[in-house]
Amino acid sequence: MLPTSFSIALGCLCVFIVVPNTCVCLLVYMYRSLRSYTNAIVVSLAVSDILTGAVLLPMYVTVPEFADALRYIVCIIMLAGVANVCAVTLDRYLAIKRPFDYLAIMHKQFTKIMVLSWALPIAIAFIPMSFSSQSELANTIYLFTLQGFCVVVPYILVFVAYCQIFQQARHIVNRIKRESTVLSWQKDDKRTKKKRDAATEAKVAKVFSVIAVSFILSWLPVIYLTSVLAAVGQKDTKLDELSPPWLQELSLITVALGSLVNPGIYSFLKPDFKRVLKTLLRKCAKKPKQKVPDHEKSSITSTVIRERLESAVLIVATNLMLCILVISSARLRTYTNGFLVSLAVSDIFTGGLLYPIYLCGPESKAAASEGYITAFVLLSGVGNIGLVTWDRYIAVSRPFQYRQVVQNHFIKLLVIIWVTSLGIAILPITWLTIPNVTAHKIYLFGLMVIFVIVPYGAIFTAYLKIAQLLKKHHRQIRNRSANSVSSRRVKSEAKVTKVFLTIVIIFVISWLPILYMTTVNVVDRPELSPPELQIASLFTVALSSLANPLLYACMKEDFRREFRKRSSLLIRKSSSPEGAIELEKTISTACAVPLQPSLDCLQSD
Repeated sequence: MLPTSFSIALGCLCVFIVVPNTCVCLLVYMYRSLRSYTNAIVVSLAVSDILTGAVLLPMYVTVPEFADALRYIVCIIMLAGVANVCAVTLDRYLAIKRPFDYLAIMHKQFTKIMVLSWALPIAIAFIPMSFSSQSELANTIYLFTLQGFCVVVPYILVFVAYCQIFQQARHIVNRIKRESTVLSWQKDDKRTKKKRDAATEAKVAKVFSVIAVSFILSWLPVIYLTSVLAAVGQKDTKLDELSPPWLQELSLITVALGSLVNPGIYSFLKPDFKRVLKTLLRKCAKKPKQKVPDHEKSSITSTVIRERLESAVLIVATNLMLCILVISSARLRTYTNGFLVSLAVSDIFTGGLLYPIYLCGPESKAAASEGYITAFVLLSGVGNIGLVTWDRYIAVSRPFQYRQVVQNHFIKLLVIIWVTSLGIAILPITWLTIPNVTAHKIYLFGLMVIFVIVPYGAIFTAYLKIAQLLKKHHRQIRNRSANSVSSRRVKSEAKVTKVFLTIVIIFVISWLPILYMTTVNVVDRPELSPPELQIASLFTVALSSLANPLLYACMKEDFRREFRKRSSLLIRKSSSPEGAIELEKTISTACAVPLQPSLDCLQSD
């Protein structure tokens, strides 16, 4: 068992690993200028770093009994890192050595490269499962072969490739200099551009060479420990001398630091990331800073409670306004927005139930129901996001049958999601009369795996399929007019899908602290869950519930049209002589529209 102080420090490192690498993925997703083949491989490398911070290190700290499973995870993450470093080296090699054929080659081979970068590590990692428990010789041969052919040989090839890349980049720059000297009387715009492009490619190659070096250095202790284990065996007395405990702890730190430095390298060294970050910092610097008055600093507790209450009221108000807007506007009454209203109701429960119970304190009678409500809100949120994803998948994959399919299943699916969420959330009541710690741990573990992790795996798979279908539809109608009905429909579906994918990502990130604290409680390590994390978890959940209505208002086209229409209507009525009376009638009429008893009026987006 690791010391508590070391475990807490490693837990903090895990957070610092996951957050920046997630930001790298989000930056590539949000900014079109970053969407390149090179940065797609960067995202793949960031995913392996996220797995290090979110899976490998937390499991090593909290569940040391899973040592056998950890071997496979360590192998997968290490080999995936090596494979992604090789992939990005190949990308740079092609960009420098074959610049004119680069795009054509990557367009054909990119998907294969990405699949192999993850499929091969997983396949190689699970080879030992075919060995018998007594075959130490086979295991030793496997470990040495793994390090030789899957780590040492690839890095020799990477080193040779970078030598050729830098040599070629220097050759290109020198050739352009000679041409500019000989042909100085001609316009040098094209030569300057070529020189600038070559310099940029050289800079990018330097970035990835630094990443390759930092990766191999961070994994050196693990490689050494594996070599010692393979050479002397687990039962040899020399094992403790050759692999002391401090070296094992150092190996964890170096692996964590290796995953931590990559986002920093992109931010400070890679030109396209630097430009995007400078743009973001410039936007943030323009926002005026607000000073906190001195009289508010004297009462921290009351301020926190007031802020939490304000957040709760804001969550309820914004999501309630969204529900009223959908109900009162015939144009917004679509099946997709019906699922959004269901998700908004889940957010209303967050602000109207979860927050007030938390503010009552742990000694209140209502505190006993906090766990049930948390589970209910989480499960209903996951379920409704799953419904939205299903709705988008049907709309893209079966556009002509969309209305019929969704109309037949709309009410059934909503009832199933809410009833199932409620039933699973209150399931622990059945064993409260008999204290059963084991049953509760199994319940929490099953809750996270079966009803959170597995659904989100399916959701992200569905969005990948949706993206492929949209790309296919776009290619089919590319030769048609940009204003055709099919073209507009594909663009609209793509925009709506981006909105919902953003909601999915925000939801996952906002609930990560609560999932982490639940995991810590399952493995009986409450000391790894500081009080500050509980406060932060409530804050992140609030951000998710507040972000959803803002995303609809700012990004979803039908909501934007309705907001513009309502705003212009209010401005015209308020400027008329009878503005006050008309405004009051309009608001009362909008709020008094009843919910349609039949959903036959709902249509597709």
